[in-house]
Amino acid sequence: MAEGTKMEAFIEGLRDGGCEFVANYPGTYSQDIFFKLGGDRISINEKTAFERAYGVSLAGKRSLVTMKNVGLNTCADPYLHSVITGVNGGFVVVVTDDTKVTGSQEREDSRHFIDFFGGLWLEPNDHQSAYTAGYDAFELSEKLDIPITIRLSSQFFGASADRYQRNAPRRIASLAKKSPEKMIAYPIYWKRQADNLLHKNKRISEYVERQYAGVVRGESHLSVIACGDCTDEMATV
Repeated sequence: MAEGTKMEAFIEGLRDGGCEFVANYPGTYSQDIFFKLGGDRISINEKTAFERAYGVSLAGKRSLVTMKNVGLNTCADPYLHSVITGVNGGFVVVVTDDTKVTGSQEREDSRHFIDFFGGLWLEPNDHQSAYTAGYDAFELSEKLDIPITIRLSSQFFGASADRYQRNAPRRIASLAKKSPEKMIAYPIYWKRQADNLLHKNKRISEYVERQYAGVVRGESHLSVIACGDCTDEMATV
């Protein structure tokens, strides 16, 4: 067992999950994750940070990029392309949604990006799920061939310390592949990539359904499934 804040649990999960590279452009809370993971070279903007981290993934290493909500707007082009083309080494995108507008231009919910091409977003709500999200993210990314996006809202970073269970560090292997048809977003590759994207999103849907299996019980035909810190967050709207 270990003890720490949600952010500390999340960072330990990323370390144990095999994070090999981290990139960042400073934003509320996101730079804290960057520095605690040993980041030492800030990018000039979010798009550059994203492309550096994604390039490391294509080279076969597990990589991560952090930014705040409006930062994802800045790197939307390579972000959406990465959902289509996929990854080699596990690739994780951490978005810190500044829902209390303590250091952002406006209140923004980044989750609408999933409406473009699908993908998988994780949003932990306690210390154990924070650790598990970080621990599983890189391996999930490699299995599903998709960047895993993890959304952390302002409420996530205000939590006090608590205990959580750690796992043994994951083994890391280089996953570099030579496949221009897979990795280049270009018209002649689109049909194949679009078919592959449909297949990936089907696998993602099956994965999500397995996570919620047995959650809904009782005879009611109306159920509410909530994730993350959204209950507290709605009170700030």
